[in-house]
Amino acid sequence: MNTNNTLQKVLFESKHLALCLLDKSGNVVAVNSTFKNQLCQEEIDTSRPVSIRNLSFWNKDLKALDTAWKEFLVNGAASFNSYLYNREELLFHEVELKQANDEGGVLMEFFKKQEPTKAEKESAKTDGELDNIAAIISHDLRGPVSNIAYLLSIFDGGVADKEELEEFMDALKKSNAKTLDIIDEMGVIINPKLKRRSHSASSLQPLICSILENFEEEISQTQARVVIDIQDHSDWKVPKGAFEMILKQVVSNSLKYRKEDETPKIVITCSRKNGDRIIEVKDNGLGFDVVENEQHLFGLFQTFHNRPDSRGIGLFQVKNRLLSIGGAISLKSQEGIGTTVTLNFKQNELEEAPLYN
Repeated sequence: MNTNNTLQKVLFESKHLALCLLDKSGNVVAVNSTFKNQLCQEEIDTSRPVSIRNLSFWNKDLKALDTAWKEFLVNGAASFNSYLYNREELLFHEVELKQANDEGGVLMEFFKKQEPTKAEKESAKTDGELDNIAAIISHDLRGPVSNIAYLLSIFDGGVADKEELEEFMDALKKSNAKTLDIIDEMGVIINPKLKRRSHSASSLQPLICSILENFEEEISQTQARVVIDIQDHSDWKVPKGAFEMILKQVVSNSLKYRKEDETPKIVITCSRKNGDRIIEVKDNGLGFDVVENEQHLFGLFQTFHNRPDSRGIGLFQVKNRLLSIGGAISLKSQEGIGTTVTLNFKQNELEEAPLYN
């Protein structure tokens, strides 16, 4: 791609900005001396495609770059903040993407900036979370609440017989349960107050089966195979409410992020290790790149699949619940292979463990 004279002048004469010219595929076409001296330590051979993502100054986390690139393709401009290696020193930068010319070129500008204060970070984080919470409430609650309103309007018109009444009540209960689930999720985020509860010794087999009943329709429709492998048959002294919420969310993720062209398989293994109770949930679903998303695995509103019903609350909530009772969570996943979630219920922490209200 040939750049025009004005662009060449800006690119190669600017001594204050690190500039990089890319083609529409994100490959480096040209860089200026400031970019070479401050950011990019390696030699760039522009005679062959070199992706901007593969340069060494990025601080491993490329999610912000990928998001900005998608935004640029839609709007023709984008910006993001990131820590970049500047002469081997990690410094805060603002990065802007602009249209360079009429041939699809992209001009990337790098500005060294003062790192935002803690108050500014918290304010930005709070604003973003409130926006997301508002979107979740308006979007997710609209469906079940509308269903309840619709069912009540039918009821006002009268029901024909007992069988129709039972069907009506069953549908109403399901919509109500969905509404309460969403409210519970939002409650954990907005007001995570704790209180102490007693713990119950529960036999795992019936407890897990009762949790799976929540997914009876989905399991039937997808013909999913769910295997329960209980290797430790002693009673587990676990907080029943927290256990149900945690396992329900993990199983829900396994069913939600399944492959469309493969029968879902979920294996739930219950074992004991060093006195702790371990639940492992393994599926053959979509999976994702754990290394690329390592810093965001259990963050609030972090999603790893492009689905309209992905809210980024599930893993955040599971981790918080486990931490609140002294437990721990780990996750392994491989794109196209599946995901394994390991839940550790540490028995020595459970006697006086606090639970979410």
